[in-house]
Amino acid sequence: IVTRGVLLDLPLHKGVDGLDEIAGGYAVTGEDLDAAADAAGITVEPGDVVLVRTGEMRHYRAGNRKRYAMGKDYQLPGLSVHSVQWMRDHDVAGAFTDTYAYECMPPTQPDWSDCLAVHLLHVRDMGLLQGQNWDLEDLAAECAAANQWEFLLTAVPEPLVGASST
Repeated sequence: IVTRGVLLDLPLHKGVDGLDEIAGGYAVTGEDLDAAADAAGITVEPGDVVLVRTGEMRHYRAGNRKRYAMGKDYQLPGLSVHSVQWMRDHDVAGAFTDTYAYECMPPTQPDWSDCLAVHLLHVRDMGLLQGQNWDLEDLAAECAAANQWEFLLTAVPEPLVGASST
């Protein structure tokens, strides 16, 4: 992947260390993404890869892997079905997050009928690249120091030995 990357630092925009401080299962919406882009003074353009920082990686970095993977009381912030149309409207090429589950847990519907729906809608219906478990902490610090939230993103697949046969 070689494209323009855009960091949308939601906790910075909201004045917290992580979205879990607002609500454990914070459901990121299109309005959240617009507000973070506006606060950064950037316009998300077709073909961009949007990196969405929730602040969850700070738990992993602090050595609390269980908290990072399972959340607090099984609640994790992340993208929600209320962000899918935003991704489509902006015609982004990919959306990468710093979370274990990628999307919010629990899902937004009480009956869990939208469980992992963001994965399905992004990958199957939109052909959107997804990435999760991205450590965006150093990037966020650099972007904040430079007050620049767009950059050249280059990413290669992780080497998985024996993942395919020839």
